[in-house]
Amino acid sequence: MSGKLAQIPESTVWPRLAKEDWLGALGVFLVVFLSLSPVVVRFIFVSNARLALRISNGVALALLFLGGYSFGRFTNSKPWRAGLSVVIFGMRWSPSPSSLEDEAALWFAASSVSKPAYSWSQLLLFISLSAVIFCE
Repeated sequence: MSGKLAQIPESTVWPRLAKEDWLGALGVFLVVFLSLSPVVVRFIFVSNARLALRISNGVALALLFLGGYSFGRFTNSKPWRAGLSVVIFGMRWSPSPSSLEDEAALWFAASSVSKPAYSWSQLLLFISLSAVIFCE
């Protein structure tokens, strides 16, 4: 097999990025930027960091619900159930503000890296339970 690969002549044409590649990269950037900006912009306008975090979490949960609701409508299932399942999943797997403060304290204290908040078995159990609830 390596002999056959060695017999193939080298290409003189170098791969180049096409217009579609640049448009695809721009599209991905816009999706990420536009989906994160409603959550992040609170930290610019609200001086109290704790309040900004709470507002940001509320906006993120509303966006999660809208995404799940749209997914439920698109898949011809129950949109409310899909929206609530996504919100529950997001609430379960996002860190609480107190754990964020703990992580910041650990970071600034230069102590050892903390262990993950959830194990893989917990993640798989929650995903399977969410799938059962969502698919009923």
